[in-house]
Amino acid sequence: MSTPAFDAVVVSHRSLIRELLAALLRARGLGRVAVCPSLRESLTLAASAAWFVLEDDGTSDEFSNYQESLQQLNPRAQVLRIEETSDAAALDAIFATIRPAAPRTPRPHDLLTPLELEVMLSVATGLRNADVARRMRRSAKTVEKHRANALRKLGFRNVAQLTAYALRHDLLDGASILGPPAG
Repeated sequence: MSTPAFDAVVVSHRSLIRELLAALLRARGLGRVAVCPSLRESLTLAASAAWFVLEDDGTSDEFSNYQESLQQLNPRAQVLRIEETSDAAALDAIFATIRPAAPRTPRPHDLLTPLELEVMLSVATGLRNADVARRMRRSAKTVEKHRANALRKLGFRNVAQLTAYALRHDLLDGASILGPPAG
């Protein structure tokens, strides 16, 4: 069974409320929190989340229909509904039921610095060091060093291994390597 893409999905038509609820969930240990402005949009994430936190002023029929649809798409998902009138104590009680997913095992590329990761992905798509340097506005030597560090940290000897790793871990898709279709 694959791990969910998101730990939780927050649904509210008000952007400030969405972001605040998401921040509260992250503070409770949920690292991957998606936000959606509507119930309908959140259903596209249904199969990939463990928790759905709703702040809505919709009708009870609308909510019931949503819960039925969500239940069909993801029977394990748990829905928490926050009323507009919920105070801090009510929110605390609701959020107390949420437990973060088990910590995920770090992946080798998590050890890379952001620049090393950017260089690794650029090189894996087939760009030369000089092209990467120009795009990143860095010297070719700097790009070469980041590339060498990425290869060393991941234990690879060549770009083909880097590319295979990036594809296997969904860091790249095949289209980014093949480039645009010939027209």
